[in-house]
Amino acid sequence: MESFVYEDEMIFLQHCTDISPDSADFPMHAHEYPELVYIISGDIMFWAEGTPYCLSPHDFMLFNAAETHKVQILSPRPYERVVLQLKKPVFSYIDKDNRLLAPFTSRKLGEGNLLKAQDFTYGNPEDCILKMINRAEEQRLAVFSYLLPLLYTIYVAFSSLPQAPKSASDKISAEILRYVNENITLSLSPESIAKRFFISRTTLYSLFKETAGCGVTEYINIKRLLMAKEKIISGEKPTNVFGQCGFNDYSVFFRAYKKRFGLSPKADFENRI
Repeated sequence: MESFVYEDEMIFLQHCTDISPDSADFPMHAHEYPELVYIISGDIMFWAEGTPYCLSPHDFMLFNAAETHKVQILSPRPYERVVLQLKKPVFSYIDKDNRLLAPFTSRKLGEGNLLKAQDFTYGNPEDCILKMINRAEEQRLAVFSYLLPLLYTIYVAFSSLPQAPKSASDKISAEILRYVNENITLSLSPESIAKRFFISRTTLYSLFKETAGCGVTEYINIKRLLMAKEKIISGEKPTNVFGQCGFNDYSVFFRAYKKRFGLSPKADFENRI
């Protein structure tokens, strides 16, 4: 994998290429921050909260924090992309209502994730993002100089985006995922979810594997852990957080948290400032 990385306290920016991509290297996952992926090349499909998106070069994919997604490689063409994660509101002084983040945060999960080249009638987002990664000198200045027009161009395009119709199976999957997300802090199990939607556990498992890219329990745990991390870095004590996020046992929560994030809940709490 070839890679360029710029990172500071505000953003994470990466340009990378997988010469021989494999779907196994891109399992279902979610991030702590809003994320943008710009496709330069590759024959791929993105799944976002159960919704499939076939992508072409020059397409943009948008994800909110904790919005699960995975990449399915359709052929062995090199997969090249630019990834941008927004750790903090960068332009809060001029964007007091956080409208620039609306394309990431003001969507239903798995809906409106894709912006195609023809959706942009204002500005040139491709030019912005390529200039962000191609300035060796004054890198930080270049990154932030082009970040504002990039986000504004995406905001304008997103505001005009039509709603695409869903198939019957997509609707069922979306309803199940929406139910899980709306009740993530409550007692959830594959059995209770299958019973609520009048399907078998086998069917439920197949739907999750096909659309979310993982099993039911793994999906629930990822969502709960991301919620817990957000609360912890906001200043809430881990011993109070685990129960608020659907965990019944602190030791189980501790092990799962450390496995996923590489740090214990206490370490994240102490390092939050």
